[in-house]
Amino acid sequence: MAAQIRSNISAILLLIRDRIVSWPVVPLERILVTAEDDPPFFNGEQVVVIQVLGEQAVSPNNVAAGRINNERKRTLRIHARTRQVVDPADQDAVHLTDVQVGHLEFEDTITDALETFQPTDNNGNQLVAWPLWLGSWSDPKRHKDQPEWMVSRAECVVAYNRALNLNYL
Repeated sequence: MAAQIRSNISAILLLIRDRIVSWPVVPLERILVTAEDDPPFFNGEQVVVIQVLGEQAVSPNNVAAGRINNERKRTLRIHARTRQVVDPADQDAVHLTDVQVGHLEFEDTITDALETFQPTDNNGNQLVAWPLWLGSWSDPKRHKDQPEWMVSRAECVVAYNRALNLNYL
């Protein structure tokens, strides 16, 4: 079994993005990594937005000999965005349930790609403390300014041991 090694959230974030591309959920140009709550909309039918949220210190472990580890948790909010204009104005049946481009299918595909994913380095060492777990999806809602788009969100917590210089003066 591979060991967990120290890492940075930026490396883990890129591996999560690459996982979405390789599953395949959407191509790279349809993935937006952002800090914004409501980033701009792309052209396309399906888009994944990875919003980087706050970090929580779990247990910075300092002893007389120096820093041992720096355990962290960072929350990522995954936005599923789908665009269709196929339903009557008062309905969303096709937009929600279409087997190829429906919003609920898109949520399932994203969940399938990320649930229990363990980012690793080139040597197979784990960069996270435990496999990713995607929380509950929010209600799918049409965007207030872009009604052809439907959006829902789920959060996942990434637990990792931050790569810091263990020697300090």
